[in-house]
Amino acid sequence: MNELLAVLNNVKTKDVKASERKSWNIPINTVLVPFLTVTNLEGKTNIPREDLGYPVKLSRDSDDNIRFSTKTGKPQLKLAKSISNHVKGMRDNLIAMMSTSVIDYYAQNKVAYDNERKTCLSESKPQIDKDTSDLETIELAKLEQTESEHVLA
Repeated sequence: MNELLAVLNNVKTKDVKASERKSWNIPINTVLVPFLTVTNLEGKTNIPREDLGYPVKLSRDSDDNIRFSTKTGKPQLKLAKSISNHVKGMRDNLIAMMSTSVIDYYAQNKVAYDNERKTCLSESKPQIDKDTSDLETIELAKLEQTESEHVLA
């Protein structure tokens, strides 16, 4: 495991900010860029090198002007289109693989699956009940606060 971590540390993009940007919750510079670099080298993908070198770019409008957030005034950023499209494909493939796995298992083990789901739901009931009760308590407190503010006004 230590050897794997050492290899990954050498492969990672060196200019990683403390709070790294993510795409579909996958870190861009420490996971996606190294992975896509490898898949390019293996001939499995053809992500442009400029996108792998500069994956998060300034967002621009149709006149090539930089877009700024209306809320914060900061420049807007976006993931390179080739990387974004590849991540969407990976996500779609993962969903298809998981769905197929469930369908295949369910076709052969319907009773076991149904029983497991019932057990999971039954064992989660105390937490669901607690969360529901806590939310009702908070909502009641908010309602009482609103009513007391109206009386005082």
